[in-house]
Amino acid sequence: MTTLTNDSASVATATVATLAAGSVATAWVLRRLYRRHMVKGATTTPPGLKVLERVAKLSPRVLRVLGHNPGSFSLQGTNMYIVGQGASRILIDAGQGKADDLP
Repeated sequence: MTTLTNDSASVATATVATLAAGSVATAWVLRRLYRRHMVKGATTTPPGLKVLERVAKLSPRVLRVLGHNPGSFSLQGTNMYIVGQGASRILIDAGQGKADDLP
C-alpha cells in the first residue's frame, strides 16, 4: 500500500503508481489531490487528471458540458449532457441548476 505524505512530489508519484496498478483507490487519490489544489486556490488541474474541455462532442448526438462547480467529489465539475439532434434534444443535468453552469 502506498503511504501519502504532504509532499506534492510524493503524492504525484503515488497517484501515478496507483493509476498504473489500476487500484480501486484511484478516485480517492485524485479527489485528495484536487482538494489540496482547491484549498491552495490553484487554478490548474492536479497531476494525473486529464483537463476536460468546457464543451466536448462525444458523438454526433451527444455533447458534454462541464459545470463551473469543482469540488472534492466532482473534481473539475459535474457533467451535463445534451443528447439528440436538431430541435429534438434533451438535457441530462447533474449540476445545481445555476445559470452559470450553462455555456
